[in-house]
Amino acid sequence: MFPWKHVHFIGIGGAGLSAMASLLHQAKLKVSGSDITQSAKTRELEESGIVISYHQEGELIKPGISLVIVSSAVQKDNLELENAKNIGLSIVSRQDFLKALCACFPKVIAVGGSHGKTTVTSMCAWIFKQNQEPASWMIGGDLNSSDFPAAHFSPNGPLIIEADESDGTIAALSPSTGVLINTDDDHAWSVGGVNQLFDNFRKFAKQSQKVYASQDDSCLAVLQGIENVEFMPAKANLKLIQKGEFMRLNASLAIVACTNEGINPEKATEVLQEFCGVQRRSQVHFETAFLTLFEDYAHHPKELKALNSALEEQYDPYRKIAVFQPHRYERLESYTEQFAQELKEFDKVFIAPPFSAWSSRQDTPSLEALRVLIGPKAEVFESEDWEYNAEKVLAQTPTTEHCIITIIGAATIKDIIPWLKNQLISHSISERLPDLNILHEPEWSEITTLGAGKTQHACYEPQTVEELQELMRFAKRYSLKTLILGAGSNMVGCDQLFDGIIIRLRLGEFSEITIEGKNARVGAGVKWLKLIKRLQEDNLGGAEALAAVPGSIGGGIRMNAGAQGQETSEFVIAVHGIDQDAKVKSYQNDEITWNYRSCSLPNDFIVTSIDMKFKAAVPQRSKAIVQSTRDFRKKTQPGGRNPGCAFRNPGDVAAGQLIDKYGFKSISFPHCAVSDLHANFFVNENKCSADEYARLMEYVQQGVYDACGIRLQQEVVFSDKRKINVVKALKIAVLKGGPSSERPISLQSAEAVAKALRDGGHEVTEIDITDFSLPAISKDIDLVFPVLHGEFGEDGQVQKLIEGQGFPYVGCDITSSELCIDKDAAVCELRNSGLPVCDSVVLRSKDEEISQNITLPCVVKPNRQGSSISLSLVEKEGDLRKAIDLAFENDDTVLVESFFKGIECTVGLIDGKALSVVEIIPPEGFFDYDAKYTYSKGKTQYNCPPKEIPEDVSERLKKCGEESFKVLKGRHLMRVDMIWNPDSDKFIILEANTMPGFTSSSLLPKAAKRDGISFTELCCGLAKKAIEA
Repeated sequence: MFPWKHVHFIGIGGAGLSAMASLLHQAKLKVSGSDITQSAKTRELEESGIVISYHQEGELIKPGISLVIVSSAVQKDNLELENAKNIGLSIVSRQDFLKALCACFPKVIAVGGSHGKTTVTSMCAWIFKQNQEPASWMIGGDLNSSDFPAAHFSPNGPLIIEADESDGTIAALSPSTGVLINTDDDHAWSVGGVNQLFDNFRKFAKQSQKVYASQDDSCLAVLQGIENVEFMPAKANLKLIQKGEFMRLNASLAIVACTNEGINPEKATEVLQEFCGVQRRSQVHFETAFLTLFEDYAHHPKELKALNSALEEQYDPYRKIAVFQPHRYERLESYTEQFAQELKEFDKVFIAPPFSAWSSRQDTPSLEALRVLIGPKAEVFESEDWEYNAEKVLAQTPTTEHCIITIIGAATIKDIIPWLKNQLISHSISERLPDLNILHEPEWSEITTLGAGKTQHACYEPQTVEELQELMRFAKRYSLKTLILGAGSNMVGCDQLFDGIIIRLRLGEFSEITIEGKNARVGAGVKWLKLIKRLQEDNLGGAEALAAVPGSIGGGIRMNAGAQGQETSEFVIAVHGIDQDAKVKSYQNDEITWNYRSCSLPNDFIVTSIDMKFKAAVPQRSKAIVQSTRDFRKKTQPGGRNPGCAFRNPGDVAAGQLIDKYGFKSISFPHCAVSDLHANFFVNENKCSADEYARLMEYVQQGVYDACGIRLQQEVVFSDKRKINVVKALKIAVLKGGPSSERPISLQSAEAVAKALRDGGHEVTEIDITDFSLPAISKDIDLVFPVLHGEFGEDGQVQKLIEGQGFPYVGCDITSSELCIDKDAAVCELRNSGLPVCDSVVLRSKDEEISQNITLPCVVKPNRQGSSISLSLVEKEGDLRKAIDLAFENDDTVLVESFFKGIECTVGLIDGKALSVVEIIPPEGFFDYDAKYTYSKGKTQYNCPPKEIPEDVSERLKKCGEESFKVLKGRHLMRVDMIWNPDSDKFIILEANTMPGFTSSSLLPKAAKRDGISFTELCCGLAKKAIEA
């Protein structure tokens, strides 16, 4: 559908480019980008799997990128832009790319106009989605619904977009359906004057197959006489959540535009009754019986006029307070009188400093003229100190009459809203719960152990479950987020005011301990050390190791906190709490699934108390264990301000070990650092921000992934729900089973590999291969990890099918696999290269004579099966026929080799580099299937490093393995089996395996572990090699 494979965006965080990037990513194109700062938009894109750089130094600019799209805000000397030019990449503006993108869709709805574009575009997308009709869209704002994305891709249906007049984009578009809401004199300064602006509107209308325009005076004046334009009135009888004539006009235009693209008009009208609206457009942020906090994007006099009409319709006779910020000096200069005329409709007006839109003008217009025109009711803010300004607004807001505070503007004026909202919330809660303990303006250092983030407005500390229930009812009524804290030991704060209410459980019932016999009821806010000391008073104990856990027990329940082999879950009888509806609930221990650092309790469940069980203990002994535990913690973990472990341990290796191993221990940012004592502890050294702490985590996550393919997963929780996902989780299809006789081994290997990949932070789909075919693999998959042994696993067949479906994969390619599965062909290749192999003969039928060159004893095995399948050591003439028949049961060719007496060993290879030698000592002196997998399993000795093979011989064996890898054209991994004779000090190569076993008894993982490569590192590293090949 699209002619591009990889698209890179410079300035990806902007509203226009972020939507484009998201749409292309959903369409399965490779998307990357850069920006100068991280934002909510860029985080959202990263969480979807898009790689973003914040350096803009060109590290993501590489040959092979199909197209580079540049934001208009990017300077000409930008390093990424220069790099893209230097290597000859195609570079286009957002405007040109939008035109090219539209050409990829058979139908396009483009919404233009000076005001209302985002709302009408959103309404069109809403109509298609709610009618379950396919469509793609890109919206320049976010809807008031978390379930409705700003960008969406569908391979069918029209593309719905905004046609921007401010940069001339509108003149480049030729949609099947065009919409023009109005054509006012706005943005004329950026397109060459008002005549050019109007010409662009007319050009858009003429290039569109059909245009629906409002009967607004501006449209009638500019578009009169253009044949394909139909002028539409606002439908007076439309029922919408958002009020006002302008909103009804927006809806009317959206309905006819969608009708023109095949939507039933009655159905379109019906679904718009539930249209949720767009953020910052007629948005209610908080509302009580007497007061409403309202926001609108209006930044042009005509938009202010529409806003006044809507407010009069919905909120008359409320007292109306406006907090207005002019947007651009050009508008303020051009429309001072018109702004004043509309603002006079308010009872009180506060004027904020203008948003300059990065203007470099020196002769900036004054707000004084505007204030004078409005009159005594107007007051000018001296600065953008939003906390102080919010206090000033509320000081002049009556509390005993109906009032609406309206925040008006398209820029930084939005930053006053959290301050107003939090103060209104605090006032309302105090009225509802007059005895509630409230911490005013708490620092994060007061309520969390890390202490990173901005001072908050308030922290609410209930003392009873009833108070907590009342807080939760209040939060639900006003659709407020809640952040529940205990000791705050696993929490990272935020650098903005928290958009909701912060609740800490540390007082009253939440701090109580009641003991009956050997059981205790423990408040959620109690810390382990306090509980253990209380237990000692009653001669109870058993949980002393958990004294090292710094958090509250309520928080420890949620993450199943543990220390030194003990976990919280071991002591739980039942967990009591409330849900988001404030309903009391309890869960017995066996109703909860306990995992490593998590449990199955519902996300909306708030722990209030825990019933726990303990055992009799001698107090002095208990105290000694506690002291030992705390001493150990002091020696191994840093002090200072930290939230505990930053990342979860990925499977069989500790996160701290990986961070240390790959060179990130003691890495320091200006105000936070990786501890030099324990590398999984990141310490706030000097009032670090939450963003800086997150950047340090992202830096380490990226570095560890680059080194070994493991995507570390965060253990700490961010108060703003931020996820550390700078590294994309690979979507990996693990092929398991297979139709060969080695199917049982493959199933075991694949189970282990899949677990390791999941532990390493990746998403795994397991596909059971039951015959000689490969089912269609989802296009969502990034790569395939075929853990298939023997036929249709190591013979090139499945590799051909994987390549045929277009996926990268782990392991040797088709050529190497076809060569190595044929033991005779591989041995010949090695022999011709001068490498040591034994004499052998291949039998192609049961009746074929054996060469006289092969004397007893000899080894008989299938030519194209696993290294131990149907393997026989023949020492007597009478046993030879039986061994040959057994081998022919599993293959149509059989290899007979001269027996070379010695010590069996194997050399695993990763990317051609040899791992430590594994020495194999089977109980019967012969390493067959029984010794490896069945009766004698466990009796076979695997020595790594070898006990019998000298170190200098091991080095020779490793070198031989590396040479074999080259000769056999290995890729990613291989295992070369050999035998060394200590008497002659000679060795031979037996065979090579292109997909060696990955079970617990498999040899390559054993060697990797000996060399300091955990199983998780091994599997994730191989996946990374495959995706980067």
